[in-house]
Amino acid sequence: MVSKTSLSLIVFDRNPERISYLREYFDDLGVSSERLSFLNFDETVLSMPKYISSLTIVSDPDYLRDSDRDILKGIFEFTRPYDGKIWIKAWGRTKRALLSAVSSLDLPGAKLRRGWRYFIISRTGALEGSADWTHNYGDISNTVKSDDKIVKAPLGILWFGGNSNLDVLPRHGHGPSEQVIDGRLIIQGITSISARDVYTGRSIWKKEFENLDKDTWQVYYDESYDEDNPLEVKTNQRHIPGANSRGTNFVATREYVYVIEGIYCHLLDIKTGKLVKSFSTGDSNTERLGYIGVYDNLLILGSNFSKYPKMPDEEDNNPKRVKFLNYDLSASQELIIMDRFTGKKRWRIDANHGFIHNAVIAGDGILFCLDKLPQSLETKLKRRGEDPPPGSRMLYLDIKTGEKIYEDTINIFGSWLGYSSEYKLLLQANRPSGDMLRGEEGRRMIVYNILTKDTLWDKPLRYYNPPIISGDKIYTEEEGFSLITGEPLYVKDLITGEKVRWNYKREYGCGYVVASEHLLTFRSASAGFINLDVFEGTGSLGGFKAGCSANLIVANGVLNSPDYTRTCQCSYQNQTSLALIYMPWMTYWTNSNYRWSGEQINQLGLNLNAPGDRTSDRNTLWLEFPYVAGASPEIHVIMDTVDYHLIRKDPISILSENTPWISASSIGGIRSLEITLSDDLAVPETSYKVNLYFSEPEMKLKGERVFDVAIQDRKVLEDFDIISETGRQDKELIKSFSGILAGRTLRIEMMPKNGNTILSGIELVQENIPDMQISSE
Repeated sequence: MVSKTSLSLIVFDRNPERISYLREYFDDLGVSSERLSFLNFDETVLSMPKYISSLTIVSDPDYLRDSDRDILKGIFEFTRPYDGKIWIKAWGRTKRALLSAVSSLDLPGAKLRRGWRYFIISRTGALEGSADWTHNYGDISNTVKSDDKIVKAPLGILWFGGNSNLDVLPRHGHGPSEQVIDGRLIIQGITSISARDVYTGRSIWKKEFENLDKDTWQVYYDESYDEDNPLEVKTNQRHIPGANSRGTNFVATREYVYVIEGIYCHLLDIKTGKLVKSFSTGDSNTERLGYIGVYDNLLILGSNFSKYPKMPDEEDNNPKRVKFLNYDLSASQELIIMDRFTGKKRWRIDANHGFIHNAVIAGDGILFCLDKLPQSLETKLKRRGEDPPPGSRMLYLDIKTGEKIYEDTINIFGSWLGYSSEYKLLLQANRPSGDMLRGEEGRRMIVYNILTKDTLWDKPLRYYNPPIISGDKIYTEEEGFSLITGEPLYVKDLITGEKVRWNYKREYGCGYVVASEHLLTFRSASAGFINLDVFEGTGSLGGFKAGCSANLIVANGVLNSPDYTRTCQCSYQNQTSLALIYMPWMTYWTNSNYRWSGEQINQLGLNLNAPGDRTSDRNTLWLEFPYVAGASPEIHVIMDTVDYHLIRKDPISILSENTPWISASSIGGIRSLEITLSDDLAVPETSYKVNLYFSEPEMKLKGERVFDVAIQDRKVLEDFDIISETGRQDKELIKSFSGILAGRTLRIEMMPKNGNTILSGIELVQENIPDMQISSE
């Protein structure tokens, strides 16, 4: 296999001496360890990354006899989805036993093929609950959201490295986002389109084009970019709108990658990258293709960019501003719908002004589009007292025939359409974001019922970001709205129980926010996310920078992050491509940006010496204390200490059922803590349950750390010795006390008898308070 294939091989063996011999033998032959590795098989588990193997060969069935099901399940877990295979040599009774074990495991997507003295397990299809990401905004409906249900916090590294940013467009050109389908990540460079394996990062293919660079010149990069000196300040590509206004020039499908080059749309075999065929409009008047989209078996192409009239105040020769006044790449003059396999034309339609690319979408058999002037030009005409020229319209067209289902010429203001197939609702809005055309302002949204053609709501909302449609919600930058009513999203304050606006905080980043079922992802200085399952604030993936084009894309069960930072000079620790997956044992922290209102506290966690905030499974928002990682929540805490010291460990080292991250950090030397529970001096006493979290972080023996604990002047622990109760270091111990009466403040005292005191967390829960849930109104 080494000599006859290009596969990288990992070989497991029981015999350490044999492993050493084989390593030396192949070293002498000049075979590198990157190509061929030998590892010890420990009889119980194969420690391998998920999804890494395209082919696993078990040449000795004895390796599977002792723990057939566990080992088989482990092998299946690290087999690549869609096309991975496991070849097992077995016969007779052993073969029957192994086949029975495979059947009992009910492995998702597993297909069996039996042969003489062997059988093959194929892992077919997508991961259960995963979804693809196509077009520039996730799908042709412009939801800006992945339907992937697998990826959620906490996240851990699946792989990193491999591909550099050499085959990627320069970051400030805002090229199209990567597209992810059937385990392949498709991404564009200046002269190329390439495919990478979602699950290992390896390069699958790369297709060079003769004229792609000419077609994307002044679109996704310009004269400010010097390929030979990409890190020089003067030649590292100025900010331009790129795909923010023009949209994507390629679309990935299960069969082909459709790529626009000049007047042609090329079809590349998605498995090999080879050119299969090319389509054109067949019209001699076509000078260039603009829009591209795929719906079912139909290909939608925009013929010729619309040329909009120039306004006198747009005569700006400043190169930093002129690109943001060029609306001529944002719309197509004609839409042509054809069979995406044969190129046979079905129908076509001319624009009155221009079909805005960000507002040509499809769903439920309907092509929706806006035909109008850019918002900025209409605004300038109105400021002069002039009416925009007639002909602006929103169209519903039967996507198969082109028959007009509905035309609306009233309140046509936007440059963006998004569609919810689940609710049959159409959103008209704008696309405000960093590095967008001048005049794209988020000041209004309209939602229509496409069945009745009625306006469901029309509101003067202020927002930033392409509007994200996720279920019955619309997410924008730092806030959200109900898709059904247009009202702001509300959440119960986890600490006081009040109804407050749902929001989050994002630090600097010139890209935009995208969504999946469980996360919002974006650049917030470094790569960041919002956990949509609970309220806990902004999480940082840390150490690497997200792209100026949205590149933190959740799809195929993976958070994909190809390096889209070409020309970046920032000194981030990790400048590479990577992928992350859900790892429930991993730790993460957030900056909740919580600000206390002063109302009585119902439920609160203080995580002592923690590096951030986090919400527990019991819906307690745990705030770091002391407050150092973000803005203070302004919950007043007075702490008195003697021999104050801080201890922090990796949570993976803490033995705990659910919350190792709470007991991984601690403060030593506390004598008292007084927590303000209300700003109201006359607040009546309320009954609380108080949970105190401990672990022994130091090498203490029984009797070397002994102390008493009192709450509200009531001694609750006497001669308390953590080691005596846990029996070991780094094991979480929770002590709970009910019926603690407290009014405006709650006081905890710790009195040492031998050694010093130590405490990791304090949880206060007002008794008889119902669980709090996120809702929208």
